Amino acid sequence: FQNEKTFHGLEWIKAETIIRQLAPLFEQHKIQAIKIGIVENLETLLEIINYLKMNSPESFIVWDPVLSASSGFVFHDVLNRQQLLDVLKDIDCITPNLEEYAQLKSWTNFEKIEDFPIPNFIIKGGHSNTANVQDNLYTNGVLVHTTNQKRLNSTAHGTGCVFSSALASGIATNQSISDAFEAANKYVYQLIESATNELGNHHLIKS
Repeated sequence: FQNEKTFHGLEWIKAETIIRQLAPLFEQHKIQAIKIGIVENLETLLEIINYLKMNSPESFIVWDPVLSASSGFVFHDVLNRQQLLDVLKDIDCITPNLEEYAQLKSWTNFEKIEDFPIPNFIIKGGHSNTANVQDNLYTNGVLVHTTNQKRLNSTAHGTGCVFSSALASGIATNQSISDAFEAANKYVYQLIESATNELGNHHLIKS
């Protein structure tokens, strides 16, 4: 329960309810890509992923591991290592920002990207203190694509969620992971550029 300035609270949706929402979609459609954002815990996430793997094994799964809201509310302050590893081995891409990446390393005891059991790992650099923002795409632990954009003076919220959704949309339209990564980065940059407050203006984006 929130607006662009304030987080007021939340009510978690159980895995069973989420799966019941998914089932009619899989009856009617072939799903190319799936983006997962905030869920209650890793047990819920694993139930959802297991359902997806059984019912749509060809779907590309993107997980945006949101640990806190832009307003500062913390959703998760600790995650179980083995459950986290089980999640990572069954998804196709993860999109943490620098703070989330640091938490993931702490919870897994991994020091390097190549230690993580996941095909595609994107680290978003928006939380750095540098003049430019650098996002990196790693495939099988190897850096394969980097974007470097001038930092914009903006307070826009939700850009990480938009990025992972745009990435999944690119994959769903048969773009390669590198092309989807590049397109998602450009889309979010334009969204931030369009923002006059905490909200971006999707209707102003040209591509």
